Amino acid sequence: MSRLGLELVRNTALSLAVKQLMLAEKHKSIVADVRLIWSTSMRLAALSFAIAEKSGHVDEETAFMCGLLHQVGKLYILTRAKDYPDFLGDKASLQEVQEEWHPQIGRSIVEAWGFPSNVSQSLEPAEFRDERTQLQPALVDVVYAAVRLLSTEEANWPDLINEPMWQKLRLADQDIAGIASGYRKKLATIQQSLA
Repeated sequence: MSRLGLELVRNTALSLAVKQLMLAEKHKSIVADVRLIWSTSMRLAALSFAIAEKSGHVDEETAFMCGLLHQVGKLYILTRAKDYPDFLGDKASLQEVQEEWHPQIGRSIVEAWGFPSNVSQSLEPAEFRDERTQLQPALVDVVYAAVRLLSTEEANWPDLINEPMWQKLRLADQDIAGIASGYRKKLATIQQSLA
């Protein structure tokens, strides 16, 4: 642990825990949904890392962990929904509940696990993000930017540069290529380590 660092070990353990959940026999009915959450979490983590690295104002490994944890509320809802087949079968309702409730549930889970408040707040950007650009960038800003980028085609990322999140993170349009490159590199590293 001293050679790898606590953050890297913790992030790897979280990644493997989600992967093991996917493989668990009792979760066979939701494995496709869990796999989608896991895949999205990996991409959010890699993108959060790349944004933090380029910004230089937030620790990259902590940003990675926040991206990894961002959808833990969806995972909780999904594992509970499997006990209610009618609800699990109604994909539209399930997705609506996940989108509406996952930030608060995720934050509660992360707080119960004893993570610091800046980590738990990153799971609920609508509640804790402050767009005032004169403030120091925070983890919640990095994760919010990662969510925004992930929901946008990479070719359209430069269109987001005028949003306050970029100014607060002290990033400009020329940083987009570096973020994209760092994202792909980190994602490849994650995929290799978990293969």
